[in-house]
Amino acid sequence: MELQVAYSVRRYRGLKTPLYGEIKNLERLKPVVLTEVVGKWVLRSSKLKIFSSSSVPWWRFRYRDRHGFFRDVMLKNQIRLVRAYMADSGIRIWPLCEQLNLPLITSFHGLDVSTWPRWPPYLRNLRQLFEKGRIFLVRSNAMRDDVVNLGCPADKVRVLYGGIDTEEFRFRNRSESQNTRLRILMCGRLIEKKGFAYGMKAFARLRKKHTNIELRIVGGGPLRLNLKLLTKILHLGEKVSFSGEKEPKDIPEEMWNAQIFLAPSVTSRSGNKEGIPNVIKEAMATGLPVVSTRHAGIPELVIDGKTGFLVPEKDVNGLADRLGYLIAHPEIWDDLGRQGRKVVEEKFNLFKQVRKLEKIYQGVIDEDFGRLKVSIVIPTHNRKKILAKTLDCLMLQGYPNNQYEIIVVDDGSRDGTKEMVKSKTRPEIVLRYFYQKQRGPHFARNLGIKKARGEIVIFVDSDIFAPPNFILEHVKSHEALGDVVVSGPTVRTGNVDNVFANINRRKTKKLLFDFSGPSLITANLSVKRRFLIRVGGFDEEFIGYGWHDWELGLRLKKLGLKVKRNINALAYHYKRKTNLSDLPSLREKGRQRGRNAVLYYKKHPNLRVKFGIRPQSLIFDRLIGWIDKDFGEMLILRAANKGSRWQLRLLMNWKLLHAYAEGLRDGMRKHKVRLF
Repeated sequence: MELQVAYSVRRYRGLKTPLYGEIKNLERLKPVVLTEVVGKWVLRSSKLKIFSSSSVPWWRFRYRDRHGFFRDVMLKNQIRLVRAYMADSGIRIWPLCEQLNLPLITSFHGLDVSTWPRWPPYLRNLRQLFEKGRIFLVRSNAMRDDVVNLGCPADKVRVLYGGIDTEEFRFRNRSESQNTRLRILMCGRLIEKKGFAYGMKAFARLRKKHTNIELRIVGGGPLRLNLKLLTKILHLGEKVSFSGEKEPKDIPEEMWNAQIFLAPSVTSRSGNKEGIPNVIKEAMATGLPVVSTRHAGIPELVIDGKTGFLVPEKDVNGLADRLGYLIAHPEIWDDLGRQGRKVVEEKFNLFKQVRKLEKIYQGVIDEDFGRLKVSIVIPTHNRKKILAKTLDCLMLQGYPNNQYEIIVVDDGSRDGTKEMVKSKTRPEIVLRYFYQKQRGPHFARNLGIKKARGEIVIFVDSDIFAPPNFILEHVKSHEALGDVVVSGPTVRTGNVDNVFANINRRKTKKLLFDFSGPSLITANLSVKRRFLIRVGGFDEEFIGYGWHDWELGLRLKKLGLKVKRNINALAYHYKRKTNLSDLPSLREKGRQRGRNAVLYYKKHPNLRVKFGIRPQSLIFDRLIGWIDKDFGEMLILRAANKGSRWQLRLLMNWKLLHAYAEGLRDGMRKHKVRLF
């Protein structure tokens, strides 16, 4: 399947932005555009999917949440990486990337690094983005310094020059021009940082000495009236012409008809700066000699004296001097133009820059997903010894080591689990460790889902021992059956040292075929990660032990996923013999299961769920309620002293049933639900 990358941009204007050329020329990755507004210059194409949150009808209330709309789009299209175009898009899309565990690459383009950081709330959000984002692309080395000064780690910043289509902007020899009039061209949006006012003042100083020159200004913007007024003040009259905003396809013609290009960029009063203006690259590609300023990244493009001339910002005299020199020496135009064309072809060619960009994308995708097919998620709490055996088994799989990862989520252990997991680290196997304060196994599994990088997530408990074919059987089922939930059987064992040798095969076969279809047990289960994300993972409203896995199973089934059994995906579940000392903790688990059972029924009030949580336990509890009184305690102690295991097991089961019934009653009171 072709890898897909999502471009997040607040307003997608298509042909009007350099982003269009970048997206159009991607070869190894398929782009998807996520935007709030689609501009008028956008050409719809079957090859490019554009999703706009503003296009969703207002009555579809679920999509009023922008992230909800984009989340469904990203899951459906199996996005592997998100590219935010400008930092504000990165700030908005980051929570969704974190939820879906997708790497985020953010690119800066000027305002987002020069002007907006003056606003404290934006700067706070930007610094959070620096911490969480994977890579930050900048358009020049000067911009790189600005981004690092704002607090971005230097190792996260990559300089990637913006490129232009050099075939569209063909070279033309200016020395061969037969025009009697010499045209100086300024092109771009009529805004302060373009410095057009300084260019006009410099031109005004030349008009008396050079009567055959004219100034043409191409572009529209908020300063159009101001510049026209300046034309009158400077008495330039017909020497200056304003063409207004042009379509992109008309810009090369304007450049071919000019002899000198003027780009007097400055830092605006608000701090706004250029990156490296594309319009200068386009002018140089056509062979125009350039006069510009030492502003932002322009000196990385225009080499003073070789491809053009540079003067300080706002230096009207300097601009007039360099323009006058070029006007007086047309013999150097050709050399300057050819050198400029060479620089653009080498460093600012769109196709070369897009190939570099694809390498960056591919490197991030390989790092996060790469060849990983499977993520095994193991929640654990104070089970260091048994977990060590679980990890040993998972590291001896007959499945390629570079295609799966093991994720251990430590739910507040205090027995040295972290040190043990680190001691198991091997260079050939991806073993990752995450810690959280004790909240419960379903919270730990959700963290594992979030951190997983594989397409398939296999859930196992920290006391599950997997045979060498375990992962392979799960993967085979998914490849053969498609979008399903795969469940494997578990066989109890009390043997830690020689797990796979001393198993009663007759008992195993019986268990293989005694499977209760409606259940969803996460001790040995696999499902594709995108479906877990789509349903929101395990419901964190459940507290403690029990039923959260069954509840997840119902939501997965509502998506249309069927639970398929693979009896060859066998695992061994370590269970030591229960002792009387285990009774208090088992009773507490029973109460938690009872309370969660009522919550499960409240969320899915149907007969199947109702009978599944065994409300009849409340009736039976009336018959055995005495088990929790002094007489019951006395019987349990007597059975323990006699060594009668069957009698002790029976009485303890009654005790646990009573605890479960207590939990049901607590849940009914808490959630105001009646089971009868």
